[in-house]
Amino acid sequence: MIKLEEIARPYAAAAFEFATEHKQVPHWASMLQVLTTICLDPKIQRALKSPQYDIEVKVKLLFDLAGDLIDDNIKNFVRVIAENRRFRVIPEIYRQFIALQEAAANVVEAEIVTAQKLSPELKQQLVVALEKRTKAKVQLHNRIDEKLLGGAQIRVGDEIIDGSILGKLQRLAHYLQLKESVCQ
Repeated sequence: MIKLEEIARPYAAAAFEFATEHKQVPHWASMLQVLTTICLDPKIQRALKSPQYDIEVKVKLLFDLAGDLIDDNIKNFVRVIAENRRFRVIPEIYRQFIALQEAAANVVEAEIVTAQKLSPELKQQLVVALEKRTKAKVQLHNRIDEKLLGGAQIRVGDEIIDGSILGKLQRLAHYLQLKESVCQ
């Protein structure tokens, strides 16, 4: 089965290419965000999935809700999405569009999961260290997970740095299991 990310990729790439050529990347990001917000509403999701409504009705619904916040170019883009019955990928298209925008600006998103909120000073130190490591500007987001005993987990793109106490204990347990199996 094809994943949502794979379906959205060519749409996001086409949208980004068009927006870049027309020097409208921030405008397109804004319009895609509006459409994503609309599409994530549970009532709208039901309407877009419903076989009761034809494609024109669904497209008109999106356009009416978005109003003047979207232009004719993105309306044409939405019509292509609609013809292929891909309304559900709009949020993923937006996510990938933003990723392309950040990559073009040499910005990477990073998330740090901690048991408590980071102080601004520590957060800034982490940003500096991550920027040195990634050679890109880092946008760091702090997510709290009270289940963590201590330490932190950092995700930068596809890379995960697990410095949590739980992660260290799991690595130690794995090491001890390997050592025990080798010694037997």
